[in-house]
Amino acid sequence: MSSRADCDSTPPTLDSFDLSPAVVSSETATEILVTATVYDAESGAAQMTGWFLGPVAAGGQPPKISFQCATTPNDPHAPWTCRVAVPQRAAKGTWKVGVIRLEDKAHNSREYTAADPVVANRVFEVQ
Repeated sequence: MSSRADCDSTPPTLDSFDLSPAVVSSETATEILVTATVYDAESGAAQMTGWFLGPVAAGGQPPKISFQCATTPNDPHAPWTCRVAVPQRAAKGTWKVGVIRLEDKAHNSREYTAADPVVANRVFEVQ
């Protein structure tokens, strides 16, 4: 198997990640808008998926809400957006990023967690 010098081996990067609104009610189902800037200089970013983790109930597992974002196909520099569905009666408290996984068209990937500065303080509150 031969290797090409111009082969894309670099994963995409998450340059910004924002949530709106930052506070929602558990009384009704609602949506959080995610807006992100994803960059990949070589093959181009292809996918952004992830989940948020809610507050842990006594002796339980943290609740999880998954999401998948996309970019505008005709504008690779446009922000990536998606809506995170927060169900009615979601666990009250602070929800934070569990994992955000980016993948490019060459299948290079990178994962971000709440420990990464770009997403460290990106939380929403369910009241």
